Amino acid sequence: MLSFLMLNVISYAQLNSEGWTILNPSNADSFIYVSASSGNDSTAEIYANTSPEIGDDPIHPVGSINAYQTIAAAAANLSNNDATWILLKRDDVFYEPLARGAIIGQSETRPIVFTSYGDGSEPPLLKTGSQNGISYCCRGARNISIIGLSFYAHTRNPSDPDYINGEGENTGFNFYTNGSGSLENILIEGCTFRFYTGNVIQGDGPILNVKLRRNMIFDNYSISKHSQGLYTANLDSFLLEENIFDHNGWYRQSNSGGPSQGQGTIYNHNTYFAESQNTTFTGNSFHRPSSIGTKWTSNSATTKVENITITNNLYNDCEVALSVGGNDRVAQYRWENIKINENVIVSGGMSRPTNRSLAYGVEIENWDGGIVENNYILHQNNPSFLGFGISFNGDSKDVTIKRNIIYNIEGADGISSGLNSGNSRYNFPSDLINIKIEDNEMNLDLSTNTHFSRISQTNPDISYSNNKFKNTNGGTNSLFSIGGTHYNFANWSNVASDSGSQIVSSFNYSEPERSLDTYITDVLGLANRDAFYSELRNQSYLNWRPEYTAININAWIKEGFNQRDITLPNRDFNLDKNLLILVPNPGKDVVFINASKEIDRYEVFSFSGEKIKEGSFLNEKKIDLSNVTAAMYIIKVYDTKNNLLSTEKYIKK
Repeated sequence: MLSFLMLNVISYAQLNSEGWTILNPSNADSFIYVSASSGNDSTAEIYANTSPEIGDDPIHPVGSINAYQTIAAAAANLSNNDATWILLKRDDVFYEPLARGAIIGQSETRPIVFTSYGDGSEPPLLKTGSQNGISYCCRGARNISIIGLSFYAHTRNPSDPDYINGEGENTGFNFYTNGSGSLENILIEGCTFRFYTGNVIQGDGPILNVKLRRNMIFDNYSISKHSQGLYTANLDSFLLEENIFDHNGWYRQSNSGGPSQGQGTIYNHNTYFAESQNTTFTGNSFHRPSSIGTKWTSNSATTKVENITITNNLYNDCEVALSVGGNDRVAQYRWENIKINENVIVSGGMSRPTNRSLAYGVEIENWDGGIVENNYILHQNNPSFLGFGISFNGDSKDVTIKRNIIYNIEGADGISSGLNSGNSRYNFPSDLINIKIEDNEMNLDLSTNTHFSRISQTNPDISYSNNKFKNTNGGTNSLFSIGGTHYNFANWSNVASDSGSQIVSSFNYSEPERSLDTYITDVLGLANRDAFYSELRNQSYLNWRPEYTAININAWIKEGFNQRDITLPNRDFNLDKNLLILVPNPGKDVVFINASKEIDRYEVFSFSGEKIKEGSFLNEKKIDLSNVTAAMYIIKVYDTKNNLLSTEKYIKK
């Protein structure tokens, strides 16, 4: 039985009503202010948390502040085991990186903090040119929080008047430990990183409790090396939450197959995770990578990758949305306890950065226990593309592929296996054990080259049950393929030992044509994708708009497939707008209910209609959701006579 328990637990800070980490100024020893426009390194002061100029909120000091002019001079005052905040003035532009000054804050609750201050509307902008934006190398770093700053490699943007060239390997942030120290209790939140070659967290020492929340990572590229939005290795207890990645790994479409001039390559991705464990992805957006939205790999014969949860993320316009396994099959069954659920995958490969015509959904390799459940793989409308919804290869066992919706992806197989069996890098035969394909729904326009299911050979350890299939072009032959032989449904059911699956004439979806494109025009009111991507670059710590995030976009798209147990009468789901209030919403672990009528019990459903929790209200009107993953849920509340009073959307963060 899968447990999905984290061996090293990520610690979750308390969030305010807008979803940002709450910093407690009473835990700080001192505050140092920096203003490029009005500071002076010679006359600057350091303020204690009791200084009258500070007041109750150091971000908005009540008195006159004598600030430093340069970050370097301010950071020179830091010492290890400090609990000091360095605050950069909003609306100011700094032509320098974030000088570190020290590498160890006092504790997780008393960290060194870099953030912003003042009443300006724009985050402090650090124009770092060819330098790294943030660099902690090589003895590690502990207890560091960096919140609400903007980093920009302005001399690498060909559209910027200060452009010089794309040479170099500068990173937006680079955290590295050579083994003599650790990376521990690192928070990067609400920061923007643009036009670097990448961002890196890796090392030979322990890397524990690192959190990246609500950052904007855009436009990374290289003219000579590999380039990623984020590259990590050897992580243990890592959180990637509500970040937005767009157009990373490439500046222009490939015309020669190499990285020169910032061309897209097959080696560049929005995120690349190597040899990592105890990691959670939730609520992130992955737009337009050079190749893969989320690349996971391990080439060690002895290192297991375990306890990975990827939930409720948006993958848009990726050649490959998720690739989880590999790269080389140096040993069998090394990916343990993997969960991929509630993600939305749309518009596969439409930008063609590498000049390939690919639209792959979820790739599975070498898993030892895992589930791919309640994902939505939708709307790839180019029949000339090569693709699939979900593929399992290599050596995997005890994997369940369940309740996924694969809808309107042309030129693609729904679920496939064994497609890489001829690849020379695989050095032993495929061995698949206990693979269950259950309750999935596929609505595809099949051709002679595409199928609902295509596997390389008959295998009694691959079982099918209760799936539903619809071929929108009306054909009934060649719907399935085993070892290159085509089958209609009846013959395939006998050969594949299917139980309970069926061909259907329709699905009871309310608005299945909902897509990112219709969200952009119908909900955001924008003209097209270009306008949407432009608006993403206006997202910031001071201008965080939930409507541009994966949580909101996914929820709207999923509403169109709301065909199971939940029947919702209107757009906001509420039967009585004045009856029930859920607070906080979005929330983290516990939802409190304010009701104008007597309420008795509740039911909680996933957005696909599965009941996941029910109970009665006792002394307190609250529901504990600490044990469910971050996603959108439906909460139904009943009175003492079992009348349904209200049905509400609730977002678990």
